[in-house]
Amino acid sequence: MATIRKVTDEYTELRSLWVQTFGDKAEFVDDFYACWGDDIEGYVLEDEGRIVSALTMFRMGDLVIPEEGVSKPAYISYAICTDTAARGRGFGSQITEFARDVAIERDGVSMLSPAEASLVRFYQPIGYEPRFYAMERTLVCDALEDYPDEIDQLSDATYNSLREELLADTVHISLSDTAIHFVEMQSDGLYALLDGKVIVATEADSSRFPEVIAASDLEPAEIEAAVAKLAGALGKNICSYRMPGNEYLQSGALGKEYVQAMIARDTGWKFSTGYFGFTFD
Repeated sequence: MATIRKVTDEYTELRSLWVQTFGDKAEFVDDFYACWGDDIEGYVLEDEGRIVSALTMFRMGDLVIPEEGVSKPAYISYAICTDTAARGRGFGSQITEFARDVAIERDGVSMLSPAEASLVRFYQPIGYEPRFYAMERTLVCDALEDYPDEIDQLSDATYNSLREELLADTVHISLSDTAIHFVEMQSDGLYALLDGKVIVATEADSSRFPEVIAASDLEPAEIEAAVAKLAGALGKNICSYRMPGNEYLQSGALGKEYVQAMIARDTGWKFSTGYFGFTFD
């Protein structure tokens, strides 16, 4: 019979399954756990004396639902993995449901970010609904000789403050200090454009901007021009960037919209679209 428990001495086995499943280096897993400190915990599932499935859960911050006046701790089920020889036996579902129940018992919400689109249907039968959407776009940019004055590099605290202002009317995850610090550690820089009406998080050694958030009164062309200018200033000929999306999923030549995260259902909240933010991928 399978048993699930919180990691104590089984961290090495959890890390091994994580590396085997996702291809990350063991050092990344160690750094991830070290960064989140008390806000992270691991769970393992043992079957017939062998650990065959694992899950990491961390508190990303708080889920904020402005219209409902709700602010609840957001617990993210992350790096859900099962040994290849043990797949197809429901172990991934069991450990995910276990972590979900732990989050709810703590008066929090359980959330996860599907690693690929096909997993949306996998998680729905075990109680998760797609409520958080993102869109990605790709730009061709011209390198700039001079760094524009209207681009300001931000500290993680200032970025987070501007982020909350821009998302004040949006269902979203309000990032904890630990979460925004981890984002800054993985980034080449956090930026404000157009006098703070657009904020951008870059990704280290990459032409990908994992988060772009803009004021609601800006036109798409204005946002695109600002992002392209930043990319050019950073020497990027091509950049892709991610912004909040909606439930009306479409794809096109310029990019795609997709389910970014799911939440355990039966909360009673009526919102249909939210913004998750960083998936720490």
